[in-house]
Amino acid sequence: MAALKAVSEVQRAGRPVEMPIGDGGTVQAVPVFGPSKRVHAVQLGIGEADPRARPFVAGYEWIVGVPGKPLRSFWTDDFQRMYGVEERRSVASPFGLADVFRRVLGLAEVTKAMRGVYDPVPGDSFVNEFLARHDDGSDHLIRSVRRVIALGGRMVIRGVDQDITVRLDPWEATFATIDHDALRLSLDRSNRYAAMIDLRHGGVMTWIGQGAPQVARPVSSGLEPFIHPADVERVVTIVAKGNPVESTVRLNLRAGWREVSVQLDRMIGHGPTVVCLLIGAV
Repeated sequence: MAALKAVSEVQRAGRPVEMPIGDGGTVQAVPVFGPSKRVHAVQLGIGEADPRARPFVAGYEWIVGVPGKPLRSFWTDDFQRMYGVEERRSVASPFGLADVFRRVLGLAEVTKAMRGVYDPVPGDSFVNEFLARHDDGSDHLIRSVRRVIALGGRMVIRGVDQDITVRLDPWEATFATIDHDALRLSLDRSNRYAAMIDLRHGGVMTWIGQGAPQVARPVSSGLEPFIHPADVERVVTIVAKGNPVESTVRLNLRAGWREVSVQLDRMIGHGPTVVCLLIGAV
């Protein structure tokens, strides 16, 4: 009962609350804010007077379900720190899908994390755990909890992630990252780049491996199209049968749109408009 009262008070006041419980102890309730300054969650602790004893928790929001537009997300400073972002952005500066998914190690985990982002349904909620690699190369175990809500005529995903690296087994981390690192090494050594592309708008969902060609940050992040809009419909048609194909498409490189020879393959199971794009050095 005390915990519920503490949660209600935190949601109402937006500040930490401490309440006594029956055995003489206390329950601490601390707000977890999203980028819009709303309380996304309440972190509870019993008898934890030292705030440093609490797991690191941070909030974010995705703007989803806008037809023909790449997804945008907004990260609090704590959320950027949780994912090891070295070049910090203001809370008002959007991140793209690739900004988070390129840090998730393993395409299987990316697929799980895509649930609810690709085809959101209000009321759906998701929980999953995955390894995320910081910009400094360190690996962290993240537990992600998110919910799809309808807000002001649009759909929003409100999420709270928790760094649970303290639970990470080094051997399990090795097993989880070996495929990712082997693929990255193969791409790097062959001087090629690969990406998952959403053909609903031609934007990058994630870069496969660590490398990315010379493109502007909004393109690399997935906030702006990588494949020219006039080429997207043609690409949808040629990959519809599910067979790998070679083609020429216009890509949004740092110097502008340029025709590039690419290999395309529909990624079955990731949605009807998700493809893998493989390109050489550009």
